[in-house]
This record gives sequence, C-alpha cells and structure tokens, in this order.
Amino acid sequence: SKKESAATMTVGDDSGTKTFSIEVPNVKDWNRSAGVAAYYSAKRLKKAVEEGVADIVVIAVPEKTSGAKFESLKEELRERMVVLSLNQDTAAELVDATNEGRLPDSQLETFRELLRKIAP
Repeated sequence: SKKESAATMTVGDDSGTKTFSIEVPNVKDWNRSAGVAAYYSAKRLKKAVEEGVADIVVIAVPEKTSGAKFESLKEELRERMVVLSLNQDTAAELVDATNEGRLPDSQLETFRELLRKIAP
C-alpha cells in the first residue's frame, strides 16, 4: 500500500498553464533525516517531470534530510523542484496556518520560489 502523499494540480492565467506535483514522503520523525524516503519521493517526482505529468515539483522533507542519491536528484531537478524543508514545529505551523487561510512567515520565501517557477 502506498503511504506517501502526492497531489498534482494545474494553475494558469491568460498566458498559459503550469502543472505541478507535490509529494510528502512517509516520514516517521520530522526532526530527523528522511534520506531513503525522500530519495524515492524525489525519484517519483523526476519521473513525473520526464513523462510530462508535471512542469514543477515540490517535495516536503525534514530539514535534516540528506543523502547522496537524494542530493543528486535534487541537483538534477533544481530548475523544476522546490524543496520545502520542515521540522516537527514548522510542519505543524504550516498545517495550522493553512487551515486559517494564511502562510507562516517561515515558509513565505519557499512559496515565493514556487511562484517564480510557475510564472517566471
């Protein structure tokens, strides 16, 4: 059974549309690295880009996530990937804030980066 969470959506205006996929790997502890889980999520996102399913991809991972394979995919997708780095507190803050219809200050720059990639 799949435990990862993924969503794909299309946004657009008069100048065109962009499709992006967001994936959250199955992470047991947001205060530790998600190396292997992050790698497999990034691999699925790379496939989505290669197959034309998504123009831009977003992956949410714990701040401490690393690993050579994950870093390699991240570098390969750098123009098309936005990495949302969270810890237990910032993940909870993001969920609470979005439930209130706002973004937390700690995540504003990441979402600005996403918007720049969607509508350069």
